[in-house]
Formats: sequence, C-alpha cells, structure tokens
Amino acid sequence: ANRLCWEQLKTIQGLIEEFSDQSQHRDFLEFRYKELEKFEPEMEEHGRIQLVAGTSGKLVKLREGLAEAIEALGGEEQGMSHNARACQRTLQSLDGSLDWSQGKLSGFIARSDALAEEIDDLQFELTQLAESIEVDEGDLEEAQSRLFGYQELFRKFRVDTVEDLIAEKVKLEEQISFLDSAAGQLKTELKRLVTLTETLSRVASELSVLREKAGKRAARKVEKELHELVMKGSVFKVELQPVSRSVPALAVEHMDASLKPLWESSAEILASVNEHGAERAAFQLSANPGEAPMPLVKVASGGEMSRILLALKKALAADAETCVLVFDEIDTGISGRVADVVGRKLRELSQTFQVLCISHLPQVAVYADTHFLVQKTKKKNRTESEIIPLGAEQSATEIARLLSGSELSSSSVSHAKSLIKKAKEISP
Repeated sequence: ANRLCWEQLKTIQGLIEEFSDQSQHRDFLEFRYKELEKFEPEMEEHGRIQLVAGTSGKLVKLREGLAEAIEALGGEEQGMSHNARACQRTLQSLDGSLDWSQGKLSGFIARSDALAEEIDDLQFELTQLAESIEVDEGDLEEAQSRLFGYQELFRKFRVDTVEDLIAEKVKLEEQISFLDSAAGQLKTELKRLVTLTETLSRVASELSVLREKAGKRAARKVEKELHELVMKGSVFKVELQPVSRSVPALAVEHMDASLKPLWESSAEILASVNEHGAERAAFQLSANPGEAPMPLVKVASGGEMSRILLALKKALAADAETCVLVFDEIDTGISGRVADVVGRKLRELSQTFQVLCISHLPQVAVYADTHFLVQKTKKKNRTESEIIPLGAEQSATEIARLLSGSELSSSSVSHAKSLIKKAKEISP
C-alpha cells in the first residue's frame, strides 16, 4: 500500500509539473494553434496549388515571351514588314533607271515582297498562339499566395513538410486540451490517492495494534530471559515511537482550490507512515529496581548487552521463520555463573535452531554439540584462516586451554572433560 501511494504521488507530481510548464505558455500555444487552424493546411490542397502555380506560371511566361517576340516584329506600319515593303518600293523605282540595271533588281524586289509577306504571316500566327493561351490570373494569384503562406508556416514552425504542420497542429490541440482538462484529471488522481492513503492508514493502524500486543509479549519474554540470565529486577520495554517523513509540497490550489482538502488529507497520512508502518520500535531497559527505563544503547553495559541480545534472540526467534542463529562474541563482559547460564540458553536454542557461536569462555563452549577451532597460519607470506573440526579429545584439550591458558596440565584437561560431561547431563 505504501509503494502504491508513493507511485500515485509521483503521477500527481508529474501532472502538476506538466501543467505548470505548459500553462506559462498557454497564450503562445493558443496563438500558434489558431494560426494553423485559420490557415487549414492540407496535403491534397498543397499538391494541387503547387501544380496550379507551376503550370500557370509557365504559361504566363510563355505568353509574355510570345508578346515580346511579336513586339520585336513590330506592327504593320512600323514593323519589319513595313520596312521590307519600303525596301521593295525603293528597288522598284531603281529598276530600269539605267540601261545596265534593266532586270537585274527584279530578284531583289521579289525577295523583299516575299519577306514582307513572311513577316506578316509570322506575326499573325504568333498573335493567334498568344491569344490561345488562357491563364486564370485569380487562380494563379491565389495559388501563389497560399504557397507563400505555407512557406511562412514552415519557417515559423521549423518544419519541412505539410505532414509536419498537421502533426504540430494536433500536438498543440492536445496541449491546450490538457490544460483545459488538467484540473479534472488531477481531481481524479487525487481521489485515487485518497483511497490508497486511507487503505494505507487502515493497514498501518491494524499493524500498530498488532505491534502493541507483540511488543508487550516480547517484553515479557525478554524480561523472563533476563531474570534467568542473572538480571533479576530488570525491566525491559518495547516503546513504539511514531515515524515522520517529509512529503513534497504540492500547490494543487493553483489549479483548483477545491482540490486542497483532498491533498491535505493524503499528505497527513503519507507524512506519518513509512514503508515499515506508522511507528518504529525502541528498546528500553531498567537494569536496577527503582530506575526508570531508558534507551537500551544508553544504559546497558557490555555484559548486560550480551545477555540482552541473547534474550532478544531467544524471545523473538520463537515464532520467526529462522533456521540459523549466529552469535559472535556473545560472552563479552560476562564470566562465571552468568557464562554458565548463557551456555545453557544457547543449548536450549539449539534444540530448535542451528546455532553458531564464537566464544572464548569454557563455561559457554562446553554446551556445544560440536566444536571447531579457528586459527591463523602464515603460508608464503600470506595469512590464512583455517577452521578445523575437533573430536572429543581435541575439544577437551582446547577447552582446557581456555581454562588454564597456553600451558596444559592433566588437571586442566580433566577439569575440561568434567565440565563437558556435566553440560551434557543437564537437560536443555
């Protein structure tokens, strides 16, 4: 439930951030959208006006070129045919004016007349061709205007095709639609968050009740174990302290003032529940009668801490899904009678769990079913650790070392065997 709540919160944060980013540019988004909406870019239209503009433009250029050619030939009075006929008349007047010219100019006169006729025919045919070219100036102007509009939009929106313009229009429409519907979406998401946080609160409350009961039950068990571990009169308590965690501030009222209560109700729950529940357990101890229980870490001595840890593991492991318990230096700060009690407690635990214990006290070690010797050796300038399983005689020898130090004696070995035998005779 906690994970779902925070995932939903991330969804809401993303929605608010997106709204905040886009709302700052709403006027610009609407301006650009209206510009595209008014222009109405279309794939088919763009192709059609390109064809119209291309074909009509070529026809206009052809007609203009023909007009220039006709103009170059000139009119009947001023053009080339007029000049050719003037040439003909001059040659006719010269023909026969002298004896040597009789008949010699007739060929030139005929050619001048033919040239004038050819020019007249050429001018007439070019004029007919120019007049046959029809161009709708309105359609051409409209097509050119639309093409210019498309080019302007390509430049403004930094795109290259009509498809890109249409896609941009759809995107802008979606962004504006999101801004219009964001408050409604946020309300829906907040309601879902409220449902999730209410479930989280209910589950956390149920867990708190169970923890309260479990804490009292565990405290009684630990106290019982501590009394047996020579800490009579000690009081052990499990205090449940409320948790607190930071929750991001969401200005949902900027989108809709009515959403604020929804967010506040969820935020209050999120701030008071974490992934482990609505509280954390703190252990407190009063080692001496008449003293108020204080945080364990502040009042427990080294020897007391060793016994408390053993008591905790013994009390809490009873219903736990545990198969192996490891005790490292559990005998720190204890000796004598207390060490013997610790050894018995470890043996009791071993009836239910696999217990691994590292110890330097013979009173603890004698209660083990199997012994291992851990020693360090140097090999090729390196230090290596070895774990050596011990037989019955070897176990007695090592326990004797713990009793008497490095110098072994027959009495210390005999004492060790006696302790081992006595430990095995005591019922767990």
